[in-house]
Amino acid sequence: MIRVASERDRINVARVYRAGQEHIFKWWDELTEEQRRGLLEQVASIDFRLLAELTRKMSAPRKTVIGDVRPAGVLRLPKTAEERRYLERLARRGERLLQAGKV
Repeated sequence: MIRVASERDRINVARVYRAGQEHIFKWWDELTEEQRRGLLEQVASIDFRLLAELTRKMSAPRKTVIGDVRPAGVLRLPKTAEERRYLERLARRGERLLQAGKV
């Protein structure tokens, strides 16, 4: 465990080790005092409980199976004036639905 002067820093260093994140200090001996202070300030702001929870959630099996995912349909560019008008009507309708909070 690295050595630090203040009680606050000792508590934060201990939190890092308890969380199994001691690799944060791998290059500690290479850092200047200013860099060490900056690293300790960053460590103080880390919520290790939240980090552990997010890691657990990301590591958990996913309910979505890749086989269930399909590419979106292709919308071809309009070639005729009639197709352009149709797409413009669709766009206006979509905008109205978005503004109404229905989509």
